[in-house]
Amino acid sequence: PQPERMPEARFHLYYKPLQEAGGDFCHVAAVGRSLHDYIVGDVCGHHVGTAMTTAALQALLQQNCSALYSPAEILNTINRVACSMFANGQYATAVYARVNRQTKRLTLVNAGHPPAIIQKSDGAVTALWQEGDVVGAFETPEFGTLQIPVGPGDRVFLLSDALIENLGSSSRGLDRQKGVEQLVEECRRCAGMEAGAALGGLVDNVLKGGAPSDDITLMAIEI
Repeated sequence: PQPERMPEARFHLYYKPLQEAGGDFCHVAAVGRSLHDYIVGDVCGHHVGTAMTTAALQALLQQNCSALYSPAEILNTINRVACSMFANGQYATAVYARVNRQTKRLTLVNAGHPPAIIQKSDGAVTALWQEGDVVGAFETPEFGTLQIPVGPGDRVFLLSDALIENLGSSSRGLDRQKGVEQLVEECRRCAGMEAGAALGGLVDNVLKGGAPSDDITLMAIEI
């Protein structure tokens, strides 16, 4: 999705695949008046088959994102196709955000993905932890669903796991919760920046000049 082509969706995107064929995917759709859907996901693996799978998932999102269905219903529809389409052992994680700027409500559905992060207009930053099954592994998955009020000046971050893994890795292994907590702190430091600049600042602060170990997708949604 190209932010400049959808100004009414009010989002900014940083996307950098590790290889030419990346496993991350994202989608933005206007599904109604003042109603937009935003999805960031990750297919496990980095090979040609993964790239084909991400393209198929993006096509499914294009076909199924609609105000007629809730984000959970849409992910369930995609899951049914993914279960028959994915190779053995393959799966995807995703976080699905629906923003209603008229009612000022945010709906989040999580399928085994890193949590969304919300930055309130007063500068408070919180990780929105949710439990949820991955896409393509179970016939009847249970996705984490959350609805919260939002307002002008709030900002929501959706991300893949590369930045979390970079922050949470140490000689003792990977601590994903620590990675999320440190990313929340980085978001606080960038709270006064314009959203597009904040994305680049977050990535630079996390990588500190080093090379990423995975695809990087970071989306900022302005309410």
